[in-house]
Amino acid sequence: MATVNLGAIKFNWKGAYNNSTQYQVDDVVSSGGSSYICILASQGNAVSNGTYWNQMSAAGTDGTDVGTTLTTQGDILYRDGSGLQRLAAGTNGQALLTGGAGANPSWGSSGKIGAISHTLFKAQFTGAVQTTWTEISNYNCTITPTKAGSTILAMGHISTGSNAGGPAGHGLKLYRSVAGASNSSIDDWTGNADGNRIRSMVAGNSEFGSDWVQENGAFNVIDSSTTGLSYSAGQAIKYSMYQWNASNNGSVVVNRSQRNSNGNDDVVTTSSITLMEILA
Repeated sequence: MATVNLGAIKFNWKGAYNNSTQYQVDDVVSSGGSSYICILASQGNAVSNGTYWNQMSAAGTDGTDVGTTLTTQGDILYRDGSGLQRLAAGTNGQALLTGGAGANPSWGSSGKIGAISHTLFKAQFTGAVQTTWTEISNYNCTITPTKAGSTILAMGHISTGSNAGGPAGHGLKLYRSVAGASNSSIDDWTGNADGNRIRSMVAGNSEFGSDWVQENGAFNVIDSSTTGLSYSAGQAIKYSMYQWNASNNGSVVVNRSQRNSNGNDDVVTTSSITLMEILA
């Protein structure tokens, strides 16, 4: 009976190509990351010789070694315009932000609120200077914005008292200082100019007829470039409360009545300033 040579009935894996090995049809070798199948028995013919070898698979492009790209706990892997990159861990409380298509991710503040600062002023202040804007000692609040270009929301309340029958013309307003510079009035937060009337942010206690009366005023204002705010990242901004006393009939006081008797019908109070950074 005749014999038919079927050759190899499956591929014969031979490992890496060896120039001294005799290869038979259907032997498969590797070389340079690719694999080749023998189509004509031979020895010493390189896999690049198409008479003897056909390529079965080609080597792919080497990927990025993520183990060397990410080096520290908290690292994040992302792709920029050229390949995989490492974004080091942000600071406590930061959120991962996207700049949209074509931009790399970054760490930053989430939402629209950045730094927050608050002062609860509990001391009792007595104003003694008439017709001059006078700083209320220690009634101030300082904030250091986290970013340049933010606006500052200033909120608070103030409690004042005065003598019976005076003084008239008692006003209060905030002054601003950036990076330790001199205090300057924020006139955009005061009433419109009208003759000789005093422009104030909040009215204080005036001529109630009794020295035991106190008056509470509140404010809620925004400081931005349109109101004169100018600062660089990392600079502290200080807001200080000033008072105006237009009469010689008596001083004005803060956080108590003028009488301030030691009885249960006189109260001592607080005043405050709260500052919030609204991110650009």
